[in-house]
Amino acid sequence: TTRVSDTGDAAEIWVGSQTQSLTILGAAQALGTTPDRITLHPLYLGGGFGRRSFLRQRYVDDALFLSKAVKKPVKVIWTREDDLRYGTFRPAAAQHLRAALDAEGRIIGWHHRVAVPSVIAFMNAIRWKQAGGKDIISMNGADSRMYDVPNFLAEHVMTERRARICAWRGVATSYTRFAVEAFLDEIATATGRDPLDLRLDLCRKAPRAQAVLRRVAEMADWHTPRPDGRALGLAFSAYKASASAGIAEVSLDRDSGQIRVHRYWLAGDAGLVIAPRNARAQLEGNIVYGLSSSLMERVTIRGGEVEQSNFHDYPLLRMADLPEIAVDFVDSGAPPTGLGELGLATVPGAIANAVARLTGKRLRRLTFTPEAVRAALEA
Repeated sequence: TTRVSDTGDAAEIWVGSQTQSLTILGAAQALGTTPDRITLHPLYLGGGFGRRSFLRQRYVDDALFLSKAVKKPVKVIWTREDDLRYGTFRPAAAQHLRAALDAEGRIIGWHHRVAVPSVIAFMNAIRWKQAGGKDIISMNGADSRMYDVPNFLAEHVMTERRARICAWRGVATSYTRFAVEAFLDEIATATGRDPLDLRLDLCRKAPRAQAVLRRVAEMADWHTPRPDGRALGLAFSAYKASASAGIAEVSLDRDSGQIRVHRYWLAGDAGLVIAPRNARAQLEGNIVYGLSSSLMERVTIRGGEVEQSNFHDYPLLRMADLPEIAVDFVDSGAPPTGLGELGLATVPGAIANAVARLTGKRLRRLTFTPEAVRAALEA
């Protein structure tokens, strides 16, 4: 809701925002005025997940321009169709990874190239000018955090932006860590190593990372064979100074290509947990987001228009599709290190690695729709 002054150079705004100062600055830009002429009344966010952190929020612009035109307060509500068709999306990315191993099978060299547009350049031109050409949003998760690789290079190949893009829950880790963790399992297979042992070795200088790996392995009983038609997949992800490891138990209908996740275990270390129930819910929510985006959610753009419009053609994971979820925290004694984005990035890698153990086929493209899975099986 906005109320623009009769002179058109001042406004009050009622909105939920992840970045209140940017909302004020963006509104000032929209009206061609100065930030001191904008009053913001922050509302409960409801949910942001990166999409409410733009310098210029389009629904705010809509309300400002309408209020200025009619000289009355205006409340704008986007329909679900508006939100999906005119919203912003996680960027499309292509990745290439190489690794070098020594005579003992240890990884001593790592090269990760990520071809993806700049999210910051689109979301916040001011911040992009200050970033020195480095986009920490588009490349988040491609670093070597907690994995000890002596010769490491991650490169951002900046591609042309072809859609409205933004940060998404987990930022870029949802695609960068998928590639990293799937590639690590390929290395484990090629060298005859257990995927858990390989990761424990890579985390030899990161005891907190080793602790979450060991804990999730205990939770899932990693070394116990699964029933016929099921397999486990493991993935690790650090986020800033926090660490998480997840294991998925999956089955696959080879005829339809439908993946079913039966159980998901997640261990996290976010330092001192201030509100345990809220923290547990946060990690469970990250798992659900990861499952839904890995298995179902997909936006396609044709002729410059988003083809999906609502939940009938943009399906989300529903209660009936949820696996049994188990979450546990490892108490490392560290101060709080954050858990808002923790755990989500383990999900696509864990699922893909479980499918590879079942079939010997690698899933290299998100989303794991039945059509994509069948194509991988037939390749």
